[in-house]
Amino acid sequence: MLGPETRIPRGVDRLDVRLPGWQEKIDIARLDMSSNTDGLLEQLFGRYGYYPGLTFLGLRFAGGYQHGFDIETDSDEDYEQWAELTEAWKQVIQQKKAAT
Repeated sequence: MLGPETRIPRGVDRLDVRLPGWQEKIDIARLDMSSNTDGLLEQLFGRYGYYPGLTFLGLRFAGGYQHGFDIETDSDEDYEQWAELTEAWKQVIQQKKAAT
């Protein structure tokens, strides 16, 4: 199992290339990676935007996990993994916003 610190930079790189400035569109207070409305890709691509977002980024389903947009299991009840992923993304987004 790869941790968020390994996976998220892959997602950031893909977003930076395909959707420059993406971090400015994210409401960090609302960000919840387990949500189908407030997840990162959902905030960028609309409600249920996970799959359209993956497609836009040139990723297939497994790419969601590999790029830090999903957890290893496919269970919405795995709150600890979702919370860890959400917090890791919040930190990265705050750093990117501060750098711009």
